[in-house]
Amino acid sequence: MDSNGDSYSLMQLVFLEDMENLHEWAFGSAVLGYLYKELYKSIGPGRKNIGGCVLLLQLWAWVHFKSL
Repeated sequence: MDSNGDSYSLMQLVFLEDMENLHEWAFGSAVLGYLYKELYKSIGPGRKNIGGCVLLLQLWAWVHFKSL
């Protein structure tokens, strides 16, 4: 369980057995999905922070909004 109270399944650990196929995995999609989840959770009442890879969000905004 992490600091937000979310629990994680250990079933995904079997994917780490074959590390030779690591280059085929879509880490960008996983990070983006987690960031979307954290953005959604951050709008709740009483929330004052956000988790996830906020640097990814900052880089995306910098690339797409040059006036920032």
